[in-house]
Amino acid sequence: TTTTTTTTTTTKTTTTTTSTSTTTTTTTTTKTTTTTTTTTTTATTTTTTTTTTTKTTTTTTTTTTTATTTTTTTTVTTTTTSAPCPTGYVRTPSGACVNLRIDFNNCGSIGYVCSSTYTSCSNGACSGAPAVQLIGGVTINGWGGTVNVDDAYVTISLPFSITLYGYTTSSASVQSNGSSLNKFQCVCLAGCSSSYTNGPLPSGGFSGPTAFGYWDDLYIYAGTSQSVYYGTTGTYPNRNLVFEFYMAHFGAPNLYYRFQIVFFEATPNVVRYLYYQASDSGVSCTIGVQSSGTGPSMTYSVNTAGSVPAGSSTTSSATLTLTFNTASANDQQAAKIFVPRSIQPIKDAEMVAFVKRVDLEIPDNRVTEALTKAGLHVVNVTRFNRKEGNISTSTIKITFKDGNSRNTFIHTGQQVDSMHFNGEAALQNKNPVKCYICLQFNHVAKYCKTKQQKCAKCGDNHRIEQCTAANHAIKCNNCNGKHLATVNDCSNFLEQEKRILNLN
Repeated sequence: TTTTTTTTTTTKTTTTTTSTSTTTTTTTTTKTTTTTTTTTTTATTTTTTTTTTTKTTTTTTTTTTTATTTTTTTTVTTTTTSAPCPTGYVRTPSGACVNLRIDFNNCGSIGYVCSSTYTSCSNGACSGAPAVQLIGGVTINGWGGTVNVDDAYVTISLPFSITLYGYTTSSASVQSNGSSLNKFQCVCLAGCSSSYTNGPLPSGGFSGPTAFGYWDDLYIYAGTSQSVYYGTTGTYPNRNLVFEFYMAHFGAPNLYYRFQIVFFEATPNVVRYLYYQASDSGVSCTIGVQSSGTGPSMTYSVNTAGSVPAGSSTTSSATLTLTFNTASANDQQAAKIFVPRSIQPIKDAEMVAFVKRVDLEIPDNRVTEALTKAGLHVVNVTRFNRKEGNISTSTIKITFKDGNSRNTFIHTGQQVDSMHFNGEAALQNKNPVKCYICLQFNHVAKYCKTKQQKCAKCGDNHRIEQCTAANHAIKCNNCNGKHLATVNDCSNFLEQEKRILNLN
């Protein structure tokens, strides 16, 4: 913002000069009269009379001169006011905002450029550690720098609302790993979990939509640039909200994990993961997205070695990109594909995989070509149709020639055109059916009679993200135990699970 102020000063000076001139004129007239008297005698008398008249005239002339001088002075003052730099940034003489902790060209101080032998600026010093990929991002307040972070949880306001599974919010909880509160790296749109270790999805401890970028035991070490950064790219209405997780494994500060979770302003319900480095290649993590503890979910991998490329400290381009579309246009496709007990078991089930959310514009033969090109032996690709109206859905069934091809596909998925699809084996649903509205068992939300939202934390009539109850006041509305109503160790849940197992 530039403000210009113009000040005009007018000075009027009047000078009066008085000049006095005095002229004196003196006129002298001399008159001489000579009288001669002659007598008859011998004497002659001569009388001379001299009359002198002096006239003095003094003339005084006074001249007054008045001069007026007008001086105009114009002063222009220009004040430039710039928007404040983001938290953690300082302004350079050129006006740019830089982060002295991570800026390669302003490392530790303005203008100090690291030499080419280094890969990054880490905590204000040139380093061989990986560089932060997000330009202009800010860190979660208090995470990293001079302190270790192993027990952290923070809710932040977002620059624009984000959506998963039809749930929209203008704030989100970002978690790092830690004690009983957090051992994972994710973005929660509603209630987060008290789970300690990773596991399959859906995870009962998460009451709302959650993006699991890399659910594992990671750590933010002091004295480094490790942290969680966030910021936006692009311009309205096509901005992207980027969370960049830059961490190391617990007990191994040089085993780096770097990835981004991206939400899109123009395409709600879509979340994307970009991976730059994962030292253990996914051997002990869960990657996916879920709607709730008992609702729909999508899983890319669970404790699968090689599921994420390892990368290196110099990797600056994503080695793996995963896109999850959680739009609820077809609710059945947002969850895992289960085979109900009433349906005859699939023949040769170990050779069959299901894929959900395959665009209707992608023909079956295009999927076959992509799988064959990847070295997988495919027998048949079939798209499911709805019973009502025989309308095509976005779920396909793939039958492979052998179990190895099927298992490889399930572990790695497959890129078809610009989309990455995950394969899932058919499973019987042995989890108790539970309504996510009233949190009671043996029915789903569609058939909920009360339609009264129950809080999974205190049991009152509100959503969990609106709950103000203290942690010591947690109460399950099913068994009255001191735990969330969504956990799987609830006595009512275990009883329902036992009943289902006895039916099989």
